[in-house]
Amino acid sequence: MNRTTAGGASLLSAAIGAAAGGVLGAFACLLLLQSSGARGPIAAAGAVAGAVIGACGAARRGRDTAARAAVPLIGLCIPLFFFPDYLVGTGPSPAVSACIAAAAAGCAVALRFLLSPSGGALAERVGGRSGAIVAGAAVVCIAAAAVRAAAMHARFAFPGQDFGIFLQSFWTALQGRLFFNTQEFYPGGSRFGMQFSPVMCILLPAYRLAPRPETLLVLAAAAIGMGGLVAAALARRSIGGYAAACFGLAYLLHPGVGYALSMPIYFMHYAPLFLLLAMDSFDRGRFLPFMLWIALACCTREDVALTTFAFGAYAALRGRGARWAAAPMLFSGAWFAAAVWFVIPSLGPGTIRFFYEDLGGTPGALLAALLRSPGAAAARLLSPSMGRLAYLVLMPLAVLPPIASPEIIFSIPTALVTGLSSKGLTRSIYSYYYLPFLPFAFAGAIGFARRLSAAAIPLPLTASERARVLATFILFLSLAAFIRGPLAETFLAPIGVYGDPAVAGRVGTFRRAVALVPPEAGVFAPRYLMPHLARRMHLTFTDPADAEYVIRDRRSGDPVTVFHQRGPFFESLDRHPGYEMLLDENGVTVHRRLAGEAAR
Repeated sequence: MNRTTAGGASLLSAAIGAAAGGVLGAFACLLLLQSSGARGPIAAAGAVAGAVIGACGAARRGRDTAARAAVPLIGLCIPLFFFPDYLVGTGPSPAVSACIAAAAAGCAVALRFLLSPSGGALAERVGGRSGAIVAGAAVVCIAAAAVRAAAMHARFAFPGQDFGIFLQSFWTALQGRLFFNTQEFYPGGSRFGMQFSPVMCILLPAYRLAPRPETLLVLAAAAIGMGGLVAAALARRSIGGYAAACFGLAYLLHPGVGYALSMPIYFMHYAPLFLLLAMDSFDRGRFLPFMLWIALACCTREDVALTTFAFGAYAALRGRGARWAAAPMLFSGAWFAAAVWFVIPSLGPGTIRFFYEDLGGTPGALLAALLRSPGAAAARLLSPSMGRLAYLVLMPLAVLPPIASPEIIFSIPTALVTGLSSKGLTRSIYSYYYLPFLPFAFAGAIGFARRLSAAAIPLPLTASERARVLATFILFLSLAAFIRGPLAETFLAPIGVYGDPAVAGRVGTFRRAVALVPPEAGVFAPRYLMPHLARRMHLTFTDPADAEYVIRDRRSGDPVTVFHQRGPFFESLDRHPGYEMLLDENGVTVHRRLAGEAAR
């Protein structure tokens, strides 16, 4: 080895050592000073001290073997990606912080072993079984999510009304109505009048065979979890089986997937799987399956067509023929136009008026507002909440790999849909509006790993080792992000009665209240009871008018329920001459309107 090579190896070792030492020094300061207002300056001082120590220690020898030996220290940089959590917020709990540190240490140990001769042999064996490994993990995730969702349903723990609306829409479809529900459009209308999701038609036969809430919960969980298999297949063709296993597992551990699995009730949850399958068919050059998956992705919700439209520009960037560029653009554009200008308006008001009310509430008014005030639109798209969402989505993939890939073009439609909305819930990591971009973030990271392995850069690693190192780092980073987010915040949280989890007896009370309402009767009830009352033609949580039965929860902790149970009617309900009380238990009452009593 010549002097130039030795100098480069020594510099690389020093750089890796400085990065790892700096991160560890700053992380130690942040942990020790979580409640201090001077965390930033002290953490910076700790980073400098750690960087100096790490650089000196790693550069003591200037040989290529030293540079190779320093590569596993990259794993110790994992806590760097959680620094905003400590600097901006209060930071995670000590137990979660310890898990983050353990993930970093585990990554360093795994990388050290991976770069040894025995580690390379193990990686080959893992690569040969990558499909089975990811499939097994997907089955575990799907089963855990389905069991948890079923338990949530049984304990009245779904926090919103949406699941009840969807269940009523499926039940009425079996009665010959087009996904009719009485909550959104009472006295009647189709769910397609709010959001155009023809995937409901595809799911309807399964619901007909097993008309239970658990059917929809299991199907959605399965669709979410199966995305890991397709992500692994994308990686296997370009960067090998070991990296495929890492990326497939990282997909299942991504917070976006984790939060979706914790609440598998929305039809947008099917979009990542269909979009991943479209990308897979695109990579393999199979045009007809490609268009089929694009069509199915569009069926999840009308705005997903904006994401599939981007396939045209992506095909042009990848140098594909005119057919690959024009077909997705023409199909997606026609689908979106038909949905937002014809199908939805003919059936109902649509959700655009709700999410973009301050920009006109219609597609035409929204476009006019953007052209009239592009600066205001840019301010929304560059807002702190958008920056936070983007970071949380990209962070488990180490931020840079997806950004430095052409697949980042698919983020534009999602950024417009979430960023321009007047509702903050669209910019929440706990929501699902960003899910159409998630498959392409993984495709971008996989493409980055492929280019890294093929690049002619002076690294003391072989081409396959480069991809394995990056994939391993992303796997452990995703594990740390999963522990910090979905595991700590959702999956380990107790499943209780929504609004009052401390009173276990209310579960039985809710069940008795629901059992008192005949299947054919119209009912007003708190929104967390709606999924259990959905198999009827009249169901609402906002207005008791025309409801034959009224279920009230006087001890509800849900502000929406409290709001809709206010007013003179409810104040006099217990002594109302036109209503008979059937149940009064644990703060829950059930009233039946007497025969001949006019609707309120």
